Amino acid sequence: MYGLCGQLCHHFGWSLEYLLWDVDYAFLQRMLIDAPSYDYDKNETDKGSGKPPGKTVSYTDQTPEQLFSMLEKYK
Repeated sequence: MYGLCGQLCHHFGWSLEYLLWDVDYAFLQRMLIDAPSYDYDKNETDKGSGKPPGKTVSYTDQTPEQLFSMLEKYK
């Protein structure tokens, strides 16, 4: 909890007091929902390097049609 508060304060230049008493909690929740996250299998290692996973990020192209088909399940 405190690490996240520290990151928010550092990123936006806020004091901890301002974050705790002046920022709306619903606004903070919306900010955190939009925050990027990365999922990886903790039992795997990067190929050949022996490093823990998550040190590299690979991107895949996605067409708008694929995105819309994925979002259909939320209608």
